[in-house]
Amino acid sequence: MADSLPARGELGMRLKALQQAGRLELHGAFRIVSLARTDGAITVRGEEAAVIEGIDEIIAATGARPNLDITRELRVRHDPWLESTDLLAPLIDPNEHSCGTVRPHGHRELAHPEQGYYAVGAKSYGRAPNFLMVTGYEQVRSVGPRWREICAPPTTCSWRCRKRASAARRPEAHQAQALAVAGRRRSRRLAAASRTSRQGKREKPDAVVPRRQPRRRQGRAAVRKPPRHGYTLHVDRAFDEA
Repeated sequence: MADSLPARGELGMRLKALQQAGRLELHGAFRIVSLARTDGAITVRGEEAAVIEGIDEIIAATGARPNLDITRELRVRHDPWLESTDLLAPLIDPNEHSCGTVRPHGHRELAHPEQGYYAVGAKSYGRAPNFLMVTGYEQVRSVGPRWREICAPPTTCSWRCRKRASAARRPEAHQAQALAVAGRRRSRRLAAASRTSRQGKREKPDAVVPRRQPRRRQGRAAVRKPPRHGYTLHVDRAFDEA
């Protein structure tokens, strides 16, 4: 069956040619138990006493998963299995889709609750292995204008400041108003002092005259409540004669 991606199909044909030429060994269903380094080479031991010796380097092509530590302080919503966005996960499920069957998607499928945060490229697929570069280009083409629209500073102002009173804009008018208020207060104090002087008191033009308290009548009965006894009737005759 021909591969839907010509470049990937060509890669498979080249690997098959290397195997037929004896330059590539294929070990299927090999479960690794331990690794050991001997004389500068790596020895791999598997189950049922299977051993592969003379290996210079091991390249683990067992898949990948994204490092999500950078998003710990962000409001994100990931699929629990693929670790991509929850809207993108059903579109790239490797059990149902291959690289050629993933339909185009953009900023709507890549969005998170954190406004302005998008993961594009291979990181957006999470653990799914069917990512293509052309898909990443389309993601950036969709997210770029949307991100610029969100982060762009406002060009217009939609609120207006209320104008202050004219006296506040003109210092001389504000000062004249304050002097008028002070003059009225001083006039009231002088009038109160003159009334006090006519009643035989010592004149105090600059002092504020306190409000006079009404005299209590002599012989008024007052009812007091002792702390531990009942109510009693008490007549207080020691009043202030001033």
